[in-house]
Amino acid sequence: MAQYEITTETRPILWESVGLERVLQNCRNLMLLQAGEVPYGRWRGIDPALFHMTREETNYSLVPELDRVMQAEPRVQVADGWCEMRDTDGTAVYHCVVNIGED
Repeated sequence: MAQYEITTETRPILWESVGLERVLQNCRNLMLLQAGEVPYGRWRGIDPALFHMTREETNYSLVPELDRVMQAEPRVQVADGWCEMRDTDGTAVYHCVVNIGED
């Protein structure tokens, strides 16, 4: 199984992605959604309650939340996750490490 790190850092969407790039883009898109944004799929996306927690509380709750969110992308398994606070502008960046491949 190969591990890949995905972040919520600002970068362009890869519209032409295929294969592995497409799977990683799907995961990133799920991480960028807030729960409730998708009609008929309100469970998709990160629970907005995480945005109001301290970094320590967020890090404690993030892996189970990422596990829930990544159910929409069955080709990955969440291995780890954490929140990084940017000192320059106070932005929270979520990191997720996923396993992709056969067991």
